[in-house]
Amino acid sequence: MKQNKFLLNLIVAIGVSVIVNFAYLLSIWVINGDNYVSQETRPEIQIEGTLKLCADGYGYIIVADSISNIDSVYVSSSRAYRFGLRNGVVVRGAAEISRRPNANPSLVRVDAINGKEIDYAAMFNRPDDNVLAVIQVGYYLLFALIMCFIFTSSHKVARSVMLGYVYRLCICLVVAMAAYSFAPVFDWRRGEFIFNFMSHQQLNAMVLLQCTFSLVVCALYGLTWVLLEQRSAIRVEMEHLKTEALEAQYAVLVNQINPHFLFNSLNSLSMLVREGNTKDSLGYIDRLSYTFRYIIGAEGRKLVSLDDELGFLNAYRYLLEVRYADKLFFDIKVDAAKRELLLPALSLQPLVENVVKHNTITLAQPMTITIMVEGDELIVSNPIHPKLEAEDSTGIGLRNLESRYSMLVGRSVRIQNNDGEFKVVLPLVNRAK
Repeated sequence: MKQNKFLLNLIVAIGVSVIVNFAYLLSIWVINGDNYVSQETRPEIQIEGTLKLCADGYGYIIVADSISNIDSVYVSSSRAYRFGLRNGVVVRGAAEISRRPNANPSLVRVDAINGKEIDYAAMFNRPDDNVLAVIQVGYYLLFALIMCFIFTSSHKVARSVMLGYVYRLCICLVVAMAAYSFAPVFDWRRGEFIFNFMSHQQLNAMVLLQCTFSLVVCALYGLTWVLLEQRSAIRVEMEHLKTEALEAQYAVLVNQINPHFLFNSLNSLSMLVREGNTKDSLGYIDRLSYTFRYIIGAEGRKLVSLDDELGFLNAYRYLLEVRYADKLFFDIKVDAAKRELLLPALSLQPLVENVVKHNTITLAQPMTITIMVEGDELIVSNPIHPKLEAEDSTGIGLRNLESRYSMLVGRSVRIQNNDGEFKVVLPLVNRAK
């Protein structure tokens, strides 16, 4: 998750940086590309004369002798500042003829001042365009990446999701103001990069636009991230509540077994006590305690191996054999390889209890319960010997078993009642699944 968040933040930051510097990158590509066509230059003339500067910084070069009948050349304040021109110096260079009639030519190049040649390489140590592009893109990439991490970080200060988002937004506003102040801008007069707050401009519209756009895009990205996180948290909470509901329902279903089982077991135990059969009573109590330990432990296990379930059945069948001596039999045909398959705990007990409840079991008409495995299914079958007076059936046992199978296995229990045989087919689950 952390790696995915870092990669996503990096992609968003790169996109923001490229977009805010798109015009700058495009200008470099156009200027350096093969498709760039320079504007038509106006004619130039060579001039030499004395500079007269005004109080506002601009001035005129008084040309003493010119072949073009030009007596003065206009010098802008920026050009005078850039070349370090002072009042009264002798300037030799080139002037550009103005397109406006009767207007003075403008100084475009200075070749020498007071006879000393100008070293352009030393005066204008301008970085390469690619270096400028890397600095611009890298700075706004770092700025956007910091804001992305702020928006996607978790804060325990806020009591709600949206309050936390507002808290992060305030932090990013402070970061954006700092980024505006320390944004790198190139000072053409100095020929070097400086911080924005050190420049002569009180308000840099381009830098302000770049920082504002970066903040807005990152804020929208952060809001999207918060909403997705909130949706994920709601989904996890719903799954948690669903699991708790299923566990509560499962506990209710398991607990429905206990009253019926306890009632019948105590009846059998009381019969042994009345007969004074101490040995059988102690054995019965031992098996009864084992079955209850299994039932209590099964509530937390849910799915158990078929081998464990058959072990429980061996203890439970002893309790039934006390009630139905020489009248109830079990035919268990399960290979050892199949005993590791899984099924919901306490699946066999309600089926066996259902057999003895709804069938006549006598010496003349004994009951045999067959348990076998075919493929990945456990089959429990018995012949139908209906009682002369049928007991009221609530159907709790089978409905209970079907509900637990639906919750724990996701498969259905098949019940077949035909040709004098009652059969229940229980799907088994492989331990690897």
